[in-house]
Amino acid sequence: MSSVDWQKIKREYITTDISLRELARKYDINSNTITQRARRESWREEREKYVRKCTQMYAKKTENSAVSSAERVHATANKLLDKIDQLMGLDDVLAPRDLKSISATLVDVKGILGLKDEQEQKDDDGLKVVFVEAPWDR
Repeated sequence: MSSVDWQKIKREYITTDISLRELARKYDINSNTITQRARRESWREEREKYVRKCTQMYAKKTENSAVSSAERVHATANKLLDKIDQLMGLDDVLAPRDLKSISATLVDVKGILGLKDEQEQKDDDGLKVVFVEAPWDR
């Protein structure tokens, strides 16, 4: 009988979803022998611990990625606000279409940043919303 690499078999069981019966077949080991060894060495508990750890690591990585994306969006929105400030500070008179474009951009940035003005705050408190047409929309 050849030597059995129990460490390799245990590692495969813990780090994959293979069953003990499949491992027995794969390595030509008696099913009862592998089951008894797994029970004695708590392979199942080690597998569960491994799965929990992997799940936590994945969740943290996903969370960090989402935070990073949100930070980039906020940074870009803030840069856009800076550019709009520069445009508004120019002595040149802006065309109505430029004002409309700036207004739409500000609304988008406000949505990205999750900002609310006084009117929207009141609206959240249950008051009726009234929209008025902007002069350049006429």
